[in-house]
Amino acid sequence: MVSAFLLVFVRIAAMVFTAPILGNKAVSAKHRVIIAIVLALVSYSAMPQQSTGDSIPIDANLVAPLAAEASIGISLGLGTLIIFSAAQMAGNILGQLAGLQFFDQLDPTTGGTSSPIGQLFGLTSLATFALLNGPDMVVGSVLQTFQQMPPGTSIATDGLLELLPQILQQSFILAISGVGPGIAAMLATSLTFGFVCRTFPQMNLTTMALGSNVTIMFLAISLTLGGCIWLFIDDLGPTLEQIQAILVGAASEAQR
Repeated sequence: MVSAFLLVFVRIAAMVFTAPILGNKAVSAKHRVIIAIVLALVSYSAMPQQSTGDSIPIDANLVAPLAAEASIGISLGLGTLIIFSAAQMAGNILGQLAGLQFFDQLDPTTGGTSSPIGQLFGLTSLATFALLNGPDMVVGSVLQTFQQMPPGTSIATDGLLELLPQILQQSFILAISGVGPGIAAMLATSLTFGFVCRTFPQMNLTTMALGSNVTIMFLAISLTLGGCIWLFIDDLGPTLEQIQAILVGAASEAQR
């Protein structure tokens, strides 16, 4: 019984420590552990007896099941985090195209550097994620995995190695799709001013061109921010389903 509850706790704790908002540095480790314990208690009590009845001895043989449980939770939490990190990357792309990379500053949520525009996109996406019950969706997804993958289920490593490139590719495509109109507008502006400066060099439009990039950037943000964020929100559900399907496939492959 103790080992079965430990497996449940590890899967949920791995998700809590990596998922957006729940895994944020602003949430202390103590509170994240408390959240994981409460969710584990509720999940364990709601499980059928046949899923938790076969207890695994607490010894060296428990290391592999614990690693499998942690990989399931991390896959769901980190996969969601990568998708929303694409929103911040989209803002960074706009900031760099506008020539604002000199204003990059420390991002307290990630510990790295980010442009103010990237932080705006990131915070807006997280706020929308919270308002639309995104944390409930992520928690619900990891709880649903107990129906198809009971505690102690083995996971094939090959299936997990295929998951990360797919999520990274999807997040990059979302970032480019979200800021595509803004990139096109700023590119057209740059080409126009470049053509004018080459045709009439005596006009000296360099300063005006830099100011126009910033103006177009803010116009692009006002027109594309809402649509860009909705791209990530709409993609959250299919992404979680995709991660669950890959995990179930990896578990089936390990049982062969």
